[in-house]
Amino acid sequence: MSSCVGCGQSNPEGATFCARCGAHLAGGCPNCGAGLAAEAAFCSACGTPVAGASAGAGQERRVVTVLFADVTGSTGLGEQLDPERLREVMDAYFAAMRTEIEAEGGTVEKFIGDAVMAAFGVPTAHEDDPGRGRRAARGMQRAQEDKKHTVNATHHVAHPKPLGGDP
Repeated sequence: MSSCVGCGQSNPEGATFCARCGAHLAGGCPNCGAGLAAEAAFCSACGTPVAGASAGAGQERRVVTVLFADVTGSTGLGEQLDPERLREVMDAYFAAMRTEIEAEGGTVEKFIGDAVMAAFGVPTAHEDDPGRGRRAARGMQRAQEDKKHTVNATHHVAHPKPLGGDP
């Protein structure tokens, strides 16, 4: 008896294909026919993925929605504000963006300079992750608009649109 590498089914000696999943049992690459090791995920001769090979223990493929947003005009804002004030403004911006993202079930992956990157579908996937991302983006635009007016009023910034453009 030989076991199928793909599904583990025991098959009679001499069988060429698995009785359960139909995978090729001869140990050859389905593309070029080269011999394969039992644990091979790819053919060493041509690179073709081997049917039934897993991506690795504990790994999973999933579709996610990624949202990226940055502050329009942040360079000009940085030129007008003292570094401590700019840090306060950016901290308030990032807190507002995090609130909108997490309200829709997203995960903030990182803040990069004046930008935020978030994912929807990690760690928990939902059927409506793209919609959640869109709703978060609209909420972020509204929150950004509120922050823009606060920054203009509080810090007397001359630039008409220091935080973002039109939503």
